[in-house]
Amino acid sequence: MPAIVQQRLFVTFVVVITAFLVAFRPLRLGPFEEYRVELTMRYRFPQPFSAIAKDRPMEQLVEDMLRQAKMDLAEVETVGEHLLVIRDEASTVSEALRHQERIQRLMRRRFPQATLVEFERQEKGEKPVWQVGRLGIFKPTLILRLGLDLQGGSRIVLQCRRAEMVFDLGKALDPNQRLAAQENITAELQRQGLQNFEVRIDESGRIVFVRSQSTPRTIDRDARLVLTVLRRFYGDAKELSERRRFFQVTPDRVETVRQIIDRRINKYGVTEPQIYREGSDRIVVEMPGVRNPEEALRLIGEIGELEFRGVPDKYRVEEVREGEQQKVIFRDAQGKEVPPYQVYAESPLIVTGANLKPPVTVYIDPTAINPRERVQVHLEFDREGARKFDDYARRHVGKHVAIWYDRECISAPVLESSYYGGRATITGIQSAEEANLLKVVLEAGALPVPVSVLWRQSISPTLGTDTIYKSLNAALLAAFLIAAFMIGYYRLPGLLACVALAMYVVLVLAFMSLQVGQWRPVLTLPGIVGLIISLGMAVDVNVISFERLKEELRAGKPIRTAVELAFDRSWTAILDAHVTILIAAAILYYFGTGPVRGFATTLTVGTLANLFSAFFSVRGMMEWLVRTRLGEHRPLFLTFADLPAVRRLVAGS
Repeated sequence: MPAIVQQRLFVTFVVVITAFLVAFRPLRLGPFEEYRVELTMRYRFPQPFSAIAKDRPMEQLVEDMLRQAKMDLAEVETVGEHLLVIRDEASTVSEALRHQERIQRLMRRRFPQATLVEFERQEKGEKPVWQVGRLGIFKPTLILRLGLDLQGGSRIVLQCRRAEMVFDLGKALDPNQRLAAQENITAELQRQGLQNFEVRIDESGRIVFVRSQSTPRTIDRDARLVLTVLRRFYGDAKELSERRRFFQVTPDRVETVRQIIDRRINKYGVTEPQIYREGSDRIVVEMPGVRNPEEALRLIGEIGELEFRGVPDKYRVEEVREGEQQKVIFRDAQGKEVPPYQVYAESPLIVTGANLKPPVTVYIDPTAINPRERVQVHLEFDREGARKFDDYARRHVGKHVAIWYDRECISAPVLESSYYGGRATITGIQSAEEANLLKVVLEAGALPVPVSVLWRQSISPTLGTDTIYKSLNAALLAAFLIAAFMIGYYRLPGLLACVALAMYVVLVLAFMSLQVGQWRPVLTLPGIVGLIISLGMAVDVNVISFERLKEELRAGKPIRTAVELAFDRSWTAILDAHVTILIAAAILYYFGTGPVRGFATTLTVGTLANLFSAFFSVRGMMEWLVRTRLGEHRPLFLTFADLPAVRRLVAGS
């Protein structure tokens, strides 16, 4: 056998075996994380925990109940005042199911009012079928990263805003009417012709923010339109023109926004989100598996600008209660309430969130007498921030310092010392959820420009499962029809082509299973379309070669010579076609986004796998086969149309 044939077969064997090991991971090196099944159960209580567990924390009450039932591994955590999370581990799935049933029985008996709102079981760690030293042998398993359209989840498109206008309604709206007021103002402005904007009313119910794509040339016209609508609805509205702001939306700033949102989403715990730019000023956030993105939306949409400002001496600070919440208000010397924006504008800046040093920590003290001190966020400043804060504290001991978050005062403590050593504490936060959101936003950094949600889409996991099921059925049917045609018409070469197609599938799956650092390819529905197209191209490669082989055999060439000439003379046409496809795929990937890139990626991978198959796999197997005893049977290499019986039948008709 010639050396070149041996080389082709050897390369094919090594590449296919390597691809199989990468795609299905049957061999892995230890040490292995111990296999376990993690169980998480979330219960919602109609009453607050402080009313149920009056003499001790709610976590301790539930832990004692589980400990008495000999479930010592269970962990209990409360989230806010109404949500209880129980976590447990088991060595097998059946044991986890038994634990789940026991916990449910205990909870129904002890807390009949509690509702199980969600539970999940996750298998963690690795359990080899057989292990020799550090080498473990596992059951072949294919792990692909599925896109949003296959897995389900949420897709959000964000718009970077270029301008912000601020208006004062003159009187505060009822808290229950704020959302309706925002909708009414938005609808009327759209009817009047204003486009691509967002309306938001602050917590005071008096200040209206309108963020838009206005430019310095158009903002006066847009402000007059907004003011006309507000006066029609609320009478005494006026624009706070001194608070107009413009934002430079440059490519660098948009990329910074993308990176900050990426950090926020990752810190929030969303698994494998995809965050990418779309156009010049839009960002797309895809969160697979997230069915209710409300909390993530709050996390994304906030600018996250934290400021410590001194409170002017002419204002008095008070804490008042509105329903279940407490808020900070300011009064002048006559006792009249002063709008927060006025205090903000007159307050000297001390330090900003840019001077924070991670990590930000959340501390919860359920025993605190003052409700405002039960949930705290502890901060630490860098050297410059610590110096600025202590310099101000030395000159203003006994005075208030206001903590502003996105220009809303969330706390206004008194400076009780002249030295803080670069540390500060935020109190007055309503719940642990609010504190954790604040922690994530502060650690990720403030957005250089505001963003708003243009639109969002939720995709059901059921739809994704149905899509995968239909795609698999279509792929199996296509594979069966292709195999039937190739073997039926091209006979023995067609059988080799089917073997090569199986190798092609393994190569593609190996690429889709790769993980390089944090990067992993994502399989989407357009990606499946790209794979199917490249599968058809793989068949086309073989058809071109086999048709050329048919012509050489008809010319009376020996089988070995015919095979070599067929592959040599068809290679140029195959290469030209595939290079054209690769150029088109590169253009799609460069200019496309999201699903288009998924299509371009799988099309590229499939095309490269086809070239490998044409040059190494099919040719190597054919050149080896013609040197065996099967190569002596010329009819096996003829097409169905060239069989003597078929030719006689056609000639007779």
